[in-house]
Order: sequence, then structure tokens, then C-alpha cells
Amino acid sequence: MEVGQIITLLSGAGIGAVLSAVLLFINNTKKNKLDFITKERSEWRKEIKSIIVDLLSGKNRFFAINRLETQLNPYGRYISKEDTYEFYMNDGHIWRLVDNFDYSTKSVNVLTKYLELLLKYDWERSKREIKLDIFNSFIYFILIITSLSNSLLILFKITDLTQGIVLALSSFFMIASVFYFRSFTKNFKKMPIFEGIYIGFLCLSMYYGIDGMLYWLILPETKDLRSLFATLLILALILSTELKIIIDTNIEEKKYILCLKEILIKEHTHV
Repeated sequence: MEVGQIITLLSGAGIGAVLSAVLLFINNTKKNKLDFITKERSEWRKEIKSIIVDLLSGKNRFFAINRLETQLNPYGRYISKEDTYEFYMNDGHIWRLVDNFDYSTKSVNVLTKYLELLLKYDWERSKREIKLDIFNSFIYFILIITSLSNSLLILFKITDLTQGIVLALSSFFMIASVFYFRSFTKNFKKMPIFEGIYIGFLCLSMYYGIDGMLYWLILPETKDLRSLFATLLILALILSTELKIIIDTNIEEKKYILCLKEILIKEHTHV
């Protein structure tokens, strides 16, 4: 084995070890935070259930409303634009009812329905956060591996300055995407033009990264249409995964808001 190949393998192993240590640290930190949040949510759900019981039983309703105000998202109280995603997701609909609560049977029934839906949504969200997200994990894996491959190519293989700059820029973009991708999927429909441009650059960066990995596996002089086809096939798989993530993003939130709107429609119908 040549000295250059040995250096390449050692460098790859060293960077891989550091990368594994970083990912392990991030995973452990995330797990600890998730455990803490899960415990806090469990206590919150118990309190909301207790409030529902008090409202339906007719006992301590005034005290139950006071307790409820301490459990709601305070931002929702000050969102003036109603019937929006932010309004519903920050408990704006509940604040609107609580601030004008008249303790009538109708108001109690509507409020308990809101709280039951809130509990259901929070439970589904908790299950989603605990469950391993295979599609997101796959994208993050590709982003990290292709960035690592590009770095090794620049260090040991690439001699052309232009090609090196392109690989460096694509690596920088993919590393930034590791931190931005989750936010991107949540906000895709709010800024479709900007996010569409982003996903175009991301796919282009991944294309260069995948092509770079094939550079390690296939000698440059033997690369032909088959290697191009393999690159495009992998890229198509990544793109379909990204689209799957975008389509499924906020799906529980959409169901939750739809149910809330149905309650509002019934409420206004029976006025």
C-alpha cells in the first residue's frame, strides 16, 4: 500500500472517530433534554386533566380557570390575527374563550373540548419526538458523509483549484444544512420561493458530494455513464426523501387545527 493511501485511510479514520464522538455527544445531550421535557409534559398533562375534571364536575370552576391560565402559552393571548397557524398553536383560541368566560354550560363544554384536543395533540407530538425519524436521519447521514468525503478529496485527491472551490462551497452548504434542514421543512410553505431555491442548492451540493464519493470508489479514467446514472439515482432517492419529509411536516398540527375549526363552526352554528 502506498504512503498516500495510508495517510488517506488514517485521516478518514481520525475524522470519522471525531465525528462519531461529536454525534454521540449530541445524541446524549438531546436524550437528556428530551427526558426532562417528557417529565415536565407528563406533569402538565396531569394538571390539564385535573382542570377538565373540575370544569365538568362544576366544582371550583373559578379556581380551575385561574389554574388553566398558568398552563397556557402566554404568547397566544397577544396574537391579534386570528384563524392563523400561530394563533392556534399558541393557544390563542383558548385565551379568547378564557378572557370572556361566562361559566355557562356551553362555554364549559367548548373549553373542555379544546383542552381534550390539546391533550391529544400533545400526546401525538410526544410520541413523534421520541420515535426515531428514519427519513431525517438518512438526510443528516448523507449531509455529514458527503461533507467528510469532500474534505478528504480536497486534502488528498483534487489538484484543480476550481473543482476544489466547488467542493468546499458544497461542503459548507451541506454542513450549514445540518443545522438548518429541520427549520427549513417547517417553514417551507411560508416562503416557498426562498425554500425552493434552498432545496435546489442543497440537491446540487449533494450531487457534487455523491459524485465525489464515487470518485473514491471508481477510478476517474473508468467513470462513464453508469457512474453518472448511479449518482443521479442516489440523488433521486435523496430528493424523494426530502419531499416525503416536507409533505409529512406539521401533519399533526394540521389535524389539530382542523378539529379546532370544526368546533368553532359548530359553536357559531348553534348561536
